[in-house]
Amino acid sequence: MSAFDDHVHDALNRALDELKSQVETAFTACRDELVRVAADESNRLTAEAMTARAEAEAAAERQLNEWREAAARDAEERDRDIEARERQAEAREHDAEARERESDSQRREAEARQQATERALEEVRRALDEARRQSQHELDQIRANKETNEETLSSGASLPEAIRSLDEAASFGETLDVLARSASAEAGRAAVFLVKGDRLRDWDRMATFFSDDAHYTDVGVDGQGARGPQQIVDRLKIGIEPLSGYYHHPRHMVAEGDLVILEHVEEWQFHTGERILHPFVTVMEVRDGKIVRWHDYSNIGNVIDHAPQWWIERIAQGYAAVGREPG
Repeated sequence: MSAFDDHVHDALNRALDELKSQVETAFTACRDELVRVAADESNRLTAEAMTARAEAEAAAERQLNEWREAAARDAEERDRDIEARERQAEAREHDAEARERESDSQRREAEARQQATERALEEVRRALDEARRQSQHELDQIRANKETNEETLSSGASLPEAIRSLDEAASFGETLDVLARSASAEAGRAAVFLVKGDRLRDWDRMATFFSDDAHYTDVGVDGQGARGPQQIVDRLKIGIEPLSGYYHHPRHMVAEGDLVILEHVEEWQFHTGERILHPFVTVMEVRDGKIVRWHDYSNIGNVIDHAPQWWIERIAQGYAAVGREPG
């Protein structure tokens, strides 16, 4: 039994050793296969990872390029917008400068007009006292002549009849005919013309009443006045033409030879609502049927205090222009 057991035991050992050897061989082969498979899988995963990384890098690069292009476009648009805003700002600045220059020009013109008006008014005010003194002197002469010349007063007494004849005239032509018939003396003719002057606002016809060297002025307002028929009519039109209403109210009249002196009140009505009653003493001289001197004496302060500003400016500018030498 023991030999059999030994034989069995040896056989089992050999079998176990052979099985162990086979198992070890199989295990080694399996391990090598696993190592190979693991290496292959690792290589595959590495390759896939590298491919994925390359694709991700490419996608990231494309996205980055897109962002860069978009940023560049945005930057260009912002630059264009900034340039447009800068141009607009420059245009507004130029407009503001132009408006400022225009405003400065208008302000200078307004200041110049105001200064011219102030100078004209100052000249009028300075002349007022002289006009009053001259008016008083003329009135003193009138009173002296009235007391010493009864013959002249008799001649002047016939003037109301001539005035009534003028009232009856139906047309301008009849008015002139009545003037010619009624004013037998040159001084009387001048007086009738003066009293009814509001009926004779035909400027062209009015010019025929003056001699070529006739002189008309508002004494004390300026020393120049107007010389000759056209200048006289032009000067009269400056103040009278824009009036909406213009009326004479005669008071007293004295005629002596070729001299007529009239105290009267002129009524001026303006379209802006103002109304002035302005007293005058008017002195006229006539020669050969023509008026050679027409001097008005009045209180200019009454006009300055009550006339509208636009009319005063018109008078100041117009009086300065009438009689000025061309060029």
